[in-house]
Amino acid sequence: MARILIVDDANIGRINIKNIVVGAGHEVVGEAENGLLAFQMFKQYRPDLVTMDITMPVMDGITSLKQIIAFEPTAKVVMISALGQQLKVLQAIKSGAKYFLVKPFRGDDLVKSINTVLNIEQRLPEATVTQPVQSENQGENDECGLTVENAMGTILIKISAQMSEKDLKTLKTVIEGIINISPLKVVFDFQDVEYMNINILKKIYKAGEILKVAGGDVRVTSNNEQLWKCLKAANIEINND
Repeated sequence: MARILIVDDANIGRINIKNIVVGAGHEVVGEAENGLLAFQMFKQYRPDLVTMDITMPVMDGITSLKQIIAFEPTAKVVMISALGQQLKVLQAIKSGAKYFLVKPFRGDDLVKSINTVLNIEQRLPEATVTQPVQSENQGENDECGLTVENAMGTILIKISAQMSEKDLKTLKTVIEGIINISPLKVVFDFQDVEYMNINILKKIYKAGEILKVAGGDVRVTSNNEQLWKCLKAANIEINND
């Protein structure tokens, strides 16, 4: 069981994360609504891990992250951003974040990030698996085809069957935010996607090529053999795990 500090200016955000964290068997030692309070609580409680939102009043998450790392260089902080904040990804990584998630994400994504950063293994409760975490302006029926994580130095870009032109704009922003990372390791994870629009596949491929030209190690993973046939039909050849 890990002792976790939750930092988010939105009450609903803290409630959602707390439910997931507690449901996974961890303890919430404190909740902070801004970066300044987060730093003060970190010094007081010395948590095993901090979940840190980026945009907050009084002090933003990046500034709070820097203060926490300056105070305790081994601190483990998982950054959480909303869609459209991907340009903060590089800054968060350089400032010492161990992992980052982009809202909306599923409960199991958060638990996975905690387990990865703390190097622990834990079975996710069924009630947690399907619980989504949304940004405040995200409609319950909105579906996002793209999520981004920093998995201990590897940028994991998860692609779902809902991938759309709107998500491609988000992907472009992500590429701009990570392209100067060195060493740059990127995995495009198509998960269980079976079919995808060829034009969207080609644009994802182009994003991968941009990263490769910048010196990145770019790979593709998929749990569905049919997806590889789609890639072949689009004349896409990317290294795969």
